[in-house]
Amino acid sequence: MKKQSCVRWEWVVATLFVVTAASAGYADEKPWSRAWRLEAYPTIQFLGSDEVPFLDGTDIVKVEDTPFFGGGMGFNLNDHFNLNGELTGGRTDLVGHPAGLPEVHRREGATLWFGDINLDYNILKSRFTPLVTGGAGFAKWRNHEEGRGEVHWAYNLGAGARWDITNNLALRVTYRATWTKLENADEAFRFGGVVASLIYMFE
Repeated sequence: MKKQSCVRWEWVVATLFVVTAASAGYADEKPWSRAWRLEAYPTIQFLGSDEVPFLDGTDIVKVEDTPFFGGGMGFNLNDHFNLNGELTGGRTDLVGHPAGLPEVHRREGATLWFGDINLDYNILKSRFTPLVTGGAGFAKWRNHEEGRGEVHWAYNLGAGARWDITNNLALRVTYRATWTKLENADEAFRFGGVVASLIYMFE
């Protein structure tokens, strides 16, 4: 019997958005702006992938949903645009089966790293704002069973929300999808998952 996760991340994300939406009317008595401020943050992403055919369609492979951890730094060019760089990674499992035989599963350990340079667009100037993001970088993975690694170019797109809780502390939650082509894969992998960042903005 398949073990079910004790946490439904959909409910976690929904709760975060309800909290941030409820705070949209928050107003500070002092003038406030994100412009020309540097920020740093830890990040967590719950990442998985679609199934992709391998080796001319003989195998079907996916990356199992896994929490990935990392961090990043960003700079607010003005109240709307934020240029940031992130590095995230973690250990996961590659789950595969021969094409046409979904009941025959094979599991291999792997380590995945993603490095991204992104441009966020905060749609509103207010403390709470929806945002869109996009960027490019690299994906590095190492198969523990085969003892080999690969590095490939990757690009990503995402959307979500940002809540500047105080003048120095902000919460950003997005759904982000990343595409990259791995060796022996017949198609590009689409990795997707929710990304949460707790941001500290320097004065």
